[in-house]
Amino acid sequence: MKNVFNGFSASSVLVGLVCFAPALSLAAASIPGVRDAANMFSSDACKQADEKLAAVYKSRGWEIVFETVDSLADKSADQLALDKARSLQVRGVFVLMAKKEHKISVQVNKPAAGVFDRNVQSTLKEKITTAFKAKKFDDGLFDAVNYLA
Repeated sequence: MKNVFNGFSASSVLVGLVCFAPALSLAAASIPGVRDAANMFSSDACKQADEKLAAVYKSRGWEIVFETVDSLADKSADQLALDKARSLQVRGVFVLMAKKEHKISVQVNKPAAGVFDRNVQSTLKEKITTAFKAKKFDDGLFDAVNYLA
C-alpha cells in the first residue's frame, strides 16, 4: 500500500486532526442570513436580507438566521427550530418557516432574550404571517428583517 502521508507519521496526522476538530465545530456556528431550502424567496430577496443581517451582526453582535424547510417531518415547529438553532449555535434569533404546514417558530437564545423578548417575537411572527397569507413571501422576509434590524 502506498504511503499517503508523505513522510508524516500516523501519530502526527492524528494530532493534526485532533487540533483541527475544534475549528470544524466553529465552522458549524451560524452565519447570519437566510437558509432557504424550501425555495420560498427569490434569490434577490435572500441576497438583500443576507446583507442586512450581516450588517446587524457587525453592528450589534446578534446572529439572526431565517431558515425555510419543505416540511416539519412529524416534529413540532418549535422542536425542529430549537434543534436547528442549537445545532447551528445561534447566538441571537433563529426563525423557522415550514412551507407545507404553514408554521413559523421563533427561537431566541437566553443572552438575546432581553433584546428580543416575547413581544418582539410575537410581532415578528405577525409581520411574516400577514405577508405570507397575501402570498408575498419576499415582503414577509423583508418586513421581518427590517423589524429586527
